[in-house]
Parts: sequence; structure tokens; C-alpha cells
Amino acid sequence: MVICIASLHGNEPAGTEALQTIMGEVESGQRLRRGDIVALRGNLRAYQANRRFIDEDMNRVWQPDRVRRVLRSLGQTGGALAGAPRSAELLEQRGLVSALHEAASRARGDVYVFDLHTTSADSAPFAMAGDAARARELCAKLPIPLVNGLDRHIDGSMTDYFNHLSWPSIVIEGGRHAAASSVGAIEDVVWTLLEALGTLEAENAIDTSSRSARLARRSADLPREMEVRYRHSVSSGDHFQMGPGFKNFDRIRAGQELGTDRTGLVAAPQSGRLFLPLYQRLGDDGFFIVE
Repeated sequence: MVICIASLHGNEPAGTEALQTIMGEVESGQRLRRGDIVALRGNLRAYQANRRFIDEDMNRVWQPDRVRRVLRSLGQTGGALAGAPRSAELLEQRGLVSALHEAASRARGDVYVFDLHTTSADSAPFAMAGDAARARELCAKLPIPLVNGLDRHIDGSMTDYFNHLSWPSIVIEGGRHAAASSVGAIEDVVWTLLEALGTLEAENAIDTSSRSARLARRSADLPREMEVRYRHSVSSGDHFQMGPGFKNFDRIRAGQELGTDRTGLVAAPQSGRLFLPLYQRLGDDGFFIVE
């Protein structure tokens, strides 16, 4: 079974749009040879408001203690979880956890998860793999960069939860939030992964090959693998503002001015490639540096 999750951040609609097209083809019976695909939307309220989140980042709330409380609460009605913040995302998480485990209970084999995202800066498509060796093996089938080590710099990502369950998971980043090409890139990655898993009918192989070639062209000048080396965290009181014009994976040098905050200029502490520069109002990751 493959579970696809879109719009865990509500201002990232490309994954939802891509899944609507993919599921339309799946439900018409034209594509699958074996297996099942489940499509879920991660944060319904934030999606409706076109906001990254309402009260707290939905991709920072998967700490083991909190998830255990959410799981214990699924048979209860009403009320907030003891010790958990009263937030819109808590209710969204309860619904998503319930849907995930209900889907997994129907799986006839291994459960894989594809978590679909976009970025606030222009970007080539890229992927990040969970801890399971099978996830990394699957990512090797993709002609796009694999970024490693982000989980060591952030706390409570949803990938951490799937690692705990030993579900192979892949984060797919399709490009900039509002770019029309991001929808197509996510579709291309998902179909390529489904082909690699052996789920597609043989006559779809040519179509998948052309999708893979298109992805390869979009990241032809980038390294095959990169590692996160630095995270610049920010808070609302910092008044951080990224400098204009940066793209994901731009080369930067140590000491280069990248933005400003309340103390003045923010410079790169080391050389490398800029990763996930912040060009949106919400979020506490100003930028990362990868090598």
C-alpha cells in the first residue's frame, strides 16, 4: 500500500492538485497492476485558509509522547489532550493519525508513505528519505537530488513518526508553492516511484520513462546527493527577512549576506548551497546550508 499525504502545510496546494489527477487515473482503472493507493490531505483547516498552519506547524508535532496521547484519544470524544496545546493542528493530527492507521489496517503488504510538499523559493524537485533502507533504495530510482540529514536539525517531523513505525517514507518537494510546474513535478515523481514499486501496468512504462527524463532535465546541474550541514532558526521577534532573489540550491560562500534581522545583517556561516530559504510569513527555519 502507498499512502500519499498532501498539504500538510496548508499553503502548499500542489500536492493536493497532483493527487486529484493521479487518483482520477487510478480510480478509472487505467494504471495499477497491483497494490493500493490512499490519498490524504494533511491540514484541512489550514488548506482552506491558504496558510502554512493555523496555530502550530503540522510538520513539527510528531514527537513520540504527543503521538501516543493522540493515539490514546482516538476512542474518546471531545476535549483536548492532557498536556497538549489547544490548537487547530491537534484536531487535524487526530484525524490524520486515525486515517493513517485505518488505511494501514487494510494493507495487503508493506506500507509506503509519500509526503508531498513545495517550497517558498524557486526550486528544482528533490526528495528526502526516511530511515528505512527501502526508502533510500526507492529514492535511488529517482533522477532528482536526495537531501539527507534534515531530520537531525528539526524536531517532530512527520517522517520521524513513520521511522518509528518502520514504514518506508519519502518526502517529495516539487518546486515553488505557486509555480504551475510544481504540480506536474509531483505527479512525475509519484508515478516514477509507483513504477519502481512494480504497481503499474506494463503499458504505462513509456509514459513513466518520459516523466523520469523530464525530472532529470530539471535537476541536471545539481549533485545527486546532498547533506544538511547548518540550520538558521528564526522567531517572530527576530524580524528575519531573506534577501531577494535566492533559489533553492544556489551556491553561497562563507560570509555572504543572505538577509537581515533585528541585529543587522545575516551572513552565511559557511560555504555550500543554500537550502529552503524562507520567503513566507510563517515558519521558524530561516534557511539551511547543504553540501
